Amino acid sequence: MSERDHDHDMTYLAIRPECGHAIAASVDSPECRDDVAEEVASYVRRGFIVTRVTAQEAREADWCECPRKPAPPKAHQMALLDA
Repeated sequence: MSERDHDHDMTYLAIRPECGHAIAASVDSPECRDDVAEEVASYVRRGFIVTRVTAQEAREADWCECPRKPAPPKAHQMALLDA
């Protein structure tokens, strides 16, 4: 299958409401249905607007370039040694 054939694959596009630009995308793939559903649910939980477009439309979307705070570092867990 050529890249041109993939232009018509459907993609879930997450849009930041603050600026109206795309911030994330997930290809709607039957093989990865659970992963795609989880990813789209995370977009919704984070307050993004989700729309379903072709892969070509996702590539041509205006992508967000807004400055954002970096994500906080993940908490480190201490390992307890056996005494």
